[in-house]
Amino acid sequence: MHQQQDDTENITYLSDTERIFSEEGQKFQGEKYLPKIERVRQYLRPDAQRSLDVGIGYGLFMIFTERELGLTSHGLDPFPKSIEIARQYTSAEIKEGAIEDSDWQYPEGHFDFISCLDVTEHLEEPAAFYRNVQKYLAPGGLVLMTTPNRSFAYEMRSWPLIGIPDKNTTHINVQAPSYWDRLAKEHGFEIVDSWRGEHLTHVRVLPGLMQRFCNVLGLDPKTTPVVNRFQQAYNQILRVK
Repeated sequence: MHQQQDDTENITYLSDTERIFSEEGQKFQGEKYLPKIERVRQYLRPDAQRSLDVGIGYGLFMIFTERELGLTSHGLDPFPKSIEIARQYTSAEIKEGAIEDSDWQYPEGHFDFISCLDVTEHLEEPAAFYRNVQKYLAPGGLVLMTTPNRSFAYEMRSWPLIGIPDKNTTHINVQAPSYWDRLAKEHGFEIVDSWRGEHLTHVRVLPGLMQRFCNVLGLDPKTTPVVNRFQQAYNQILRVK
């Protein structure tokens, strides 16, 4: 049975939603989400119809999924305030529930695409996501999971002067990409695609220098060795074997 979450612990609840949903805010989020969606598009079945976003935040990813992929969006989130905000700005059907719940309140095999962005690092047992998502994924369906990229660059966040500390106290399970790859394989998933991406971050000055270096040489910082260790997120696209 789902236990309702306290909205005071919800970062979404504390944020300026008008700014997030403004034209400028959506442009910024689009820079983050659209490259992921384009990767998903390469592997998504042409007859895909329904998507589920688990841990919806503001609901913005559901907007992009519906707009860019033409899927009917659904959402699942434990926080009533997140659901309230998302219902104001999206047409998605949203239910209250958590990743760890054994019942996601949808029919089994119902979704062609399931996304979970920046959520698993908040879970005491992140394996619950890989375990539960299989139940609701249609045959041949895809999963997109993103989480902070723990690497040497992430560890540098604690360095004096140069580091940008992670002040999110709910980040209790930030792991290296190899950890998430192992969990996915242990739960019967094929890793269709994986990459480090989003923004060069974690420390001051150095990422900006790396970005300029890549621009001069025409390199992609997401795929350039060493530089991509500073990418903020690790991303997986999965399919059940």
